[in-house]
Amino acid sequence: MLAFIGSVESLRKQIWPFVVLALFVLGLLFVAWGRAYVFHHMANLLEVWDKQYDRLRADQIDWNSMVQNSRALVKKGGVVPMRLAYASLVMFVVGLVAFCFFFYQFKI
Repeated sequence: MLAFIGSVESLRKQIWPFVVLALFVLGLLFVAWGRAYVFHHMANLLEVWDKQYDRLRADQIDWNSMVQNSRALVKKGGVVPMRLAYASLVMFVVGLVAFCFFFYQFKI
């Protein structure tokens, strides 16, 4: 898309190609934020599990409590990655539809 904008002089004077490009970039950023969130959430789950397992081995906590604590922590982070994934999908689709619409409208 960036090469296409750079190669057609009439497009460089219009705003819509840059808006479409920004939508695609936002989609990529949402993917990156989602991946980073999932990575940190998984690292946190592993750290908490490790600490709880040490407490289990020292008889400071029982198995059922450990499982309930882990389930609560897993459920706490489940909505954000899904929202970021759908936001990314929406940005890509809106950018693609806008590109097709303006491309057809201006007969470029």
